[in-house]
Amino acid sequence: MRLAGANAYIAATSVITDDNRASPPRAGGAQRRFTHGSSTADAESDRVWLVENTSLSFDQVADFCKLHPLEVKAIADGDAAQGIKGMDPVLTGQLTREEIETAAADPSHKLKLQDPKVRLPEAKKKKGPRYTPVSRRQDRPNAILWLVRNHPELKDSQVMRLVGTTKSTIQAIRERTHWNASNLQPMDP
Repeated sequence: MRLAGANAYIAATSVITDDNRASPPRAGGAQRRFTHGSSTADAESDRVWLVENTSLSFDQVADFCKLHPLEVKAIADGDAAQGIKGMDPVLTGQLTREEIETAAADPSHKLKLQDPKVRLPEAKKKKGPRYTPVSRRQDRPNAILWLVRNHPELKDSQVMRLVGTTKSTIQAIRERTHWNASNLQPMDP
């Protein structure tokens, strides 16, 4: 069956399956939805632009955007992505005109995402609270006492970050109400 104005051929008797994306029903009747990849080609506006402005097949667009061909057909029919303005992936640097022309000429050609011109460094993971061994825990109040005596210009929040303690502990050491105040010796952290 050939659809008027469509770019792909879908046989009326064929069944489209994709074992990588579909899963059996879960408890409660819920099914996992088709997943989209994490590339920048996933933007809805790129999908719309490729369907509206190229003669690529549904399979080629679906493969590039990590969609199911029927989802691309829904975009072409106007059932999905209504009101979304297409954005040219050539302008955003994801594809080249030559790549699109090659894929339009050869239906078996798969579109390849262009390498970015600028590499962004990966965001570093924030370190969480560190574990302090039991043998070093008694050093903390001594370090707080040293900081309070030798650097009174430090705010409590700065001492908290430096030593890894709480505001109530700092206040107890300042007021000499800490449970072990008589045994504390100022020690450089």
